[in-house]
This record gives sequence, C-alpha cells and structure tokens, in this order.
Amino acid sequence: MVRACLKRAKLDRVHPIFHVGSEEALAILLRANAHHAFLFAISRFTRTDPLALRAAFSRALRALASSLADVVGPSLWGLKPESSLIKSEAREALEYLFQVCNQAAVMASF
Repeated sequence: MVRACLKRAKLDRVHPIFHVGSEEALAILLRANAHHAFLFAISRFTRTDPLALRAAFSRALRALASSLADVVGPSLWGLKPESSLIKSEAREALEYLFQVCNQAAVMASF
C-alpha cells in the first residue's frame, strides 16, 4: 500500500513537466539536469512498476526533448526569435539524449 502511494506521488510530480511553456522553465530544467534524471529514472523501471508511471516519464522525456529541439532548431513559420539565451545548453542536452539513445541501440544489438 505504501509503495503504491509513493509511485502515485511520483506520477503526480511528473505531470506538470509535460508542457514546458517558456524558455525560463526550460532553462531551469536544463540547470537541474532533468534530461539526466529522466533517463536515469526510466533505466531503473522494472516490470512491476505501473504502466501509467512508465508512460508518464516517457511522455515527460518526449516533451522535454521536443522543447529542446524547438529551441535548437529553426523558427517554425518565423514565430519565435532566432536567438535564444539557452540555445547552446539545449543543443548539448539534445546531443546527450541522442548519444545515449544511440549507445543503447548499439548495446541492444549485441
């Protein structure tokens, strides 16, 4: 019962991160190394962890990666400024995410 409550608390903490609205919010997540934390948490999941919890962390990581790509990539329809204060930090974080994904794919092929 206690374990289920703790897992539910983890799930509730992940929900606000799904939509990274401003660059300030993204900068805070980058400084807190949220991308590292998400990957670490996801790597520690077991089959006994609730599917809702695993899905929530996956969605949060996807939202974070998408927000990073929005900052690093070109402006869509010219709606955002081309320069960003966190562009280099976002690029490094995005490169880290893809580096880890590529390493995981190589390790899975062995």
